[in-house]
Amino acid sequence: MSRGRPHSRPRCFGGSTFILRVDAEGKFTINGQPTTDETAVDDLKKWYGEAKAVEAVQGKPVIFFAADDKAKYVRAVAALDLIKQSSRDRAEPWTIGMMTERLPEQVGDGAAEPAK
Repeated sequence: MSRGRPHSRPRCFGGSTFILRVDAEGKFTINGQPTTDETAVDDLKKWYGEAKAVEAVQGKPVIFFAADDKAKYVRAVAALDLIKQSSRDRAEPWTIGMMTERLPEQVGDGAAEPAK
């Protein structure tokens, strides 16, 4: 758990699924909740542990990675490294997916409907 701020688990998309985003300024969010370079590994470890505890019911923990088109490459690589670091000591690391389109629940914020 992150030091110096309360922990609240981000809303999951379909069970044990998370989304780590890098915005245009290089800031990270996990399912819409801000996190930092200093706190992300602890946050991801905690959420992975909680997801693994209910894996039989909710499915395997999956984290999707999405970077804004204007995000710097170095920040995108840093986000992927944070995911790797958070499961380094685990026999089974995160399953990582890459996002290229918005999820349906994001439509309505001015985004186009995703391709079907």
